[in-house]
Amino acid sequence: MPRTQIKQFTLTGQETKKEISNIWIKFIDSIIELDVNSKLILRGSGVEIFEKPSTGVSSVNLITIDTTENGVEIVGANSNRRNLIIQNQGNSPILLNFSDDVSITNYRMILPAASGIRSGDGGSFVTDIYKGNIKGITEADSSIISVFEEEV
Repeated sequence: MPRTQIKQFTLTGQETKKEISNIWIKFIDSIIELDVNSKLILRGSGVEIFEKPSTGVSSVNLITIDTTENGVEIVGANSNRRNLIIQNQGNSPILLNFSDDVSITNYRMILPAASGIRSGDGGSFVTDIYKGNIKGITEADSSIISVFEEEV
């Protein structure tokens, strides 16, 4: 979980959004710094405002999903998973299930097809909670998905 630290910065609770924005602008000297430990730090007048802890392994994969019986494994169970993003980049809808079995009648979510090659508008699934496995299948043809998984 991200850790928030606020020092030398107090609000009365009566400020408007514009006033709060002006206070932040006044306090922030350097907007964003990404250090060698992958910590995201906002600093202002010596005040550390937000720090994102270092993360472990990240992977990005392209996987072909087709009509294979019982589906294609997209990701296996991973207790160290911090974030997961799956996006359909192909021209066929993808049916997802959060178990060991997926079929055109046994699925929990549909990722709509993209409108074209490299359009970036295919259906997506994003989670920072689910740690189990995910399988996918198409009704016809095949489709390509991109998978980004980040571990703690």
